[in-house]
Amino acid sequence: MYTQTIGNAKRHLFVLLAALLLAASAAITPVVLEEVTGLSVTAAAHACGGQSGGC
Repeated sequence: MYTQTIGNAKRHLFVLLAALLLAASAAITPVVLEEVTGLSVTAAAHACGGQSGGC
């Protein structure tokens, strides 16, 4: 019983580490890709600059 609990804890820890690694790579990959290629892979948002009638 105790060995099974240790196995489950290791499995849950592995899944958590895999999820953290996936989240970190998803956040960092666009930045690295932009630096290497010079291309923008993220959409840029532009605010209107003081126009009263909208953009």
